[in-house]
Amino acid sequence: MDAVIPAGGEIDAAYQDAAGSRHRALAPIGRSQTPVMQIVVDALRGSGAVASIIAVGHPDLQSKIQGVDRWIDAAPSGPENILAGLAQAKTPMALVCTSDLPFLQAQSVAAFAERIPADADIALGLVDADEFNRAYHDAPPSTFVTLRGMAPATISGLFATRPKTLIDNSDLLRTAFESRKSQWRSAQLLGPRLTWRFLTRSLALGAVVQRAEAILGCRAAVLEGSAPDLAFDIDAVEDYQYAKTRK
Repeated sequence: MDAVIPAGGEIDAAYQDAAGSRHRALAPIGRSQTPVMQIVVDALRGSGAVASIIAVGHPDLQSKIQGVDRWIDAAPSGPENILAGLAQAKTPMALVCTSDLPFLQAQSVAAFAERIPADADIALGLVDADEFNRAYHDAPPSTFVTLRGMAPATISGLFATRPKTLIDNSDLLRTAFESRKSQWRSAQLLGPRLTWRFLTRSLALGAVVQRAEAILGCRAAVLEGSAPDLAFDIDAVEDYQYAKTRK
């Protein structure tokens, strides 16, 4: 599969001071001070699941990150960067991976790719909260979603999609992206009936998948039990400060 890395995100002043850059993708990690995006590129490349890497980012990144096959200049919008990268993908299914996963491992990418059903149009990873907290027990607190019949979990920063699936649903992608930080707003995308189930803690994963398939007009898969390193991102400065010394 081709892999798309949307890397257009900039950070606030406190984060810039800690990272020494205005680009989250260039935040140095560990003793080697490796840019977090380089860790992501190396893991994707080492997985054996990736044919070509397409990155969408500022020109400042393009001279500092090695191993990218094609660069595209970033737009101000995250969804536009994802769509621009997917438009250049040549494989029937493509991986999309955030640029800020400091603990990403090649074997986790490979395991995720191997589990994607052949008939899926989009596949998301689901990381169990207990597994995540065991792996990063001393990290800043994270937010997890609880659905009926399953333990709390979070979505991974790596997913797979047929490029046409998201390109054809670009408006929905933009709305989902704007709602991603709020469980309430994300639940509202499912419609009033499922939003009520979410609020009353009676919403099951199967109902979410069925509704997503109906909205997107596609076959969706959720890969439960995905590896914790697929979900630990450095979206906030506190996460970065933890990751830069733990790696």
